[in-house]
Amino acid sequence: NSRLARRLALDEQNCALLQTAGSERDRQYLRAKKAEAQQLIRAVQERENTMVRLLRTLADSQPGYFLRREPLQPMTLTQLAERLGLSLSTVSRAVQGKCIQFEGRSIPLRRFFTAAITAADGAAVSSENVRRHIARFIQAEDPEKPLSDEALRAALEAVQLPVSRRTVAKYR
Repeated sequence: NSRLARRLALDEQNCALLQTAGSERDRQYLRAKKAEAQQLIRAVQERENTMVRLLRTLADSQPGYFLRREPLQPMTLTQLAERLGLSLSTVSRAVQGKCIQFEGRSIPLRRFFTAAITAADGAAVSSENVRRHIARFIQAEDPEKPLSDEALRAALEAVQLPVSRRTVAKYR
């Protein structure tokens, strides 16, 4: 939220000292510090621009999730980095520890990057979608007789999501 972010700027009084500083050595020192400060301001602005581009691309890639509460589409950090023309490490650092507020919840950006699981019809489905199905099956189960991982695997297969029992156990 750029309205809440603090704006970085150079103090004009200190910049004016460049003209009136006593010795040439003092002026050189102040010029070097001014250059460092300007470089820091540019770096912060570049990081902000990267975040805005990243979030726009994420929103464009997941319209169903943001507009219609559909499951996430599979997308990896590598795919996003390629779309943005940035390195994977830059994108990874940009999303590290960051969250967005959506529908009254704070969602870590890392959650939007999910591996693809191939459904029975050949379509790519996000692992988030598989987790949602597992959660629905677990909510509907009899608490006295919970479903086994194998039973959940079979239930997922019935809805065209063939995954292994081990995957079910991991997502459970």
